[in-house]
This record gives sequence, structure tokens and C-alpha cells, in this order.
Amino acid sequence: GGLLYDVGGFKLPFYIASALIFLNGVLVATCLPSSVHPKSVAASAIADDDEPEALLEEGESEFRYGSLLRIPWLWMVLISVFIANTKMTFIEPTLPSYFKTAFHASVTVVGIGWVVYSCFSIGFSLLVGYMIDRGARPRLLLPAGLVVMSLGLQLIGPAPFLPLSVRSIWLSFTGLALLGVGNGMTTVSALPDILNAVMDSQVVDSYEVRAAVAGLLRGALSLGCTAGPVTGSMLTGAVGFRQSASLLGAAYLIMAAVYLVGAVQAKKPILEQLNTILRTSFPFTRKCTSTSENIM
Repeated sequence: GGLLYDVGGFKLPFYIASALIFLNGVLVATCLPSSVHPKSVAASAIADDDEPEALLEEGESEFRYGSLLRIPWLWMVLISVFIANTKMTFIEPTLPSYFKTAFHASVTVVGIGWVVYSCFSIGFSLLVGYMIDRGARPRLLLPAGLVVMSLGLQLIGPAPFLPLSVRSIWLSFTGLALLGVGNGMTTVSALPDILNAVMDSQVVDSYEVRAAVAGLLRGALSLGCTAGPVTGSMLTGAVGFRQSASLLGAAYLIMAAVYLVGAVQAKKPILEQLNTILRTSFPFTRKCTSTSENIM
């Protein structure tokens, strides 16, 4: 985008992007095989259980979102994903002007910064997915990703507690790279962590359950994208870019600490109390069999 802007002005990047999006739609419509809605495994699971306690009762095929909402750990992951996804939309409207002011950077240089972020995000997404397939625990990778992103936000400015003499475009690029690393860690590990919690709660594994979990996760991501520009612009206007990035990084550290404490407390009575509160908060849904003892 930055390179096209330098070559052809403001409109050229949009022309190219719209053409690529159109081409992508044509390829999806013509090349992907048609999908078939798989049959839910709930019927067979219920048939094997004399007294099933699952999201789907005998003879029903309708899935209820509210049953998932009673699982305490699901909320922990969704809140973490919401906070984690504010990072890029937080700095997108503010970073270009900061680069121009602090480093007199061209639009192309700003674009290179986003390329650095994207490359590290893609690379570590693949690596984290491979690690989870080989047995790594997503419940540890997600808070680790929050810590890495917190460090990246401290370096972009850099943070006010760092001397201004260390400020350089390369330090900011390093911060963007760390944001990419943390993004790969949090985004990829969130879905398996939620699915593990759902399955540990003795919920029947079905297409509907997985689709609902993916929808909730996407909703948390979208909310983070919505909150990022608003909070980023307000904070930057009030205290400046360096301070606002540092504050967001501190929020990531706090969320990582809360996440780890929640993981430790998952087998203790405090989670049972939270589970009871959540159950009573959704009277329109049916009984859920989520158990605090198996949440880990």
C-alpha cells in the first residue's frame, strides 16, 4: 500500500486491492469444492448414554449458545482475545503520523513496518500451530503471547520509562515484530484452548458446537477491532503515542497475569462459585454439565 501510494497516489492502492479481492472471490467460487453440512455426532453420543447430560437433549437437533456461555473458562479466553486484538487497530490510525513526526518516515517505510508485523505473525502462527499439534499447551501459549505483545508495545514508542536516546526506526520495527510474534501465539492458541475447555465440560462434540465456538471467538476479535481505534485515538490525543502504547502494554501484562491465575485456580472452589453464578445468570438455557475440576 505504501509503495503503491508513492507510485500512483491515494487511489492506486484501492484500485489494486479491489481487483485482488474480486479475483479472490472468483477463485473461491470456482475452485473450492462444495461443502456438505456434516451430521452431528450428538445422536450417537446420546444413544450410548442412558442419562445424557449434554447440550443436546434426546430427539433435539437445535443447539443453544447459552449452554456454552455457562463455561467460565470460555469467558476468560474471549476477554483475552478481545484485549489482544485491540493492538493493531490501536496503532493503525496513530503509528503512521508518529513515524512521520519522529523519524520523518515516508509512506513506504510505514508500509514496511506493517510487512514486518505480518511476516512474523504468519511465521509464528504456523510454528505455534505445529507446536500445539505436537502437544504444546495452548493455555500457556496464550498468556505468553500477551507478554510478548506487551514488550513489543513498550519498544515501539519507546515507553516513557526508556530513555528517548534509544528511539530509532529499527527499535520500532523490533516492537512490530514482537507484536507479530505475540499475535501468532494468541490467535492460534485461543481456539484449541476454548475447545479443550468445552470438551472437558462434557459437552457433546458436534459440528454445531465447533461452529458456535468459532463464532464467539470471531465476535471477540471483531469487538477488539472496534475498541482499538477508539481507545487508541482517545489515549494518543490525551497523553501521546508513547504513553498510550505503554499503557496498552501494561494492560496486556495484567491480562496475562489474570489468565495465569485463572489457570491455577481452575481446579479450586473459586471457579465452582463462578460456575454457579454463570448458571443462574442464563435461565433461558438448559442445564450444562461443565465441571470446574476438569477445566484444565
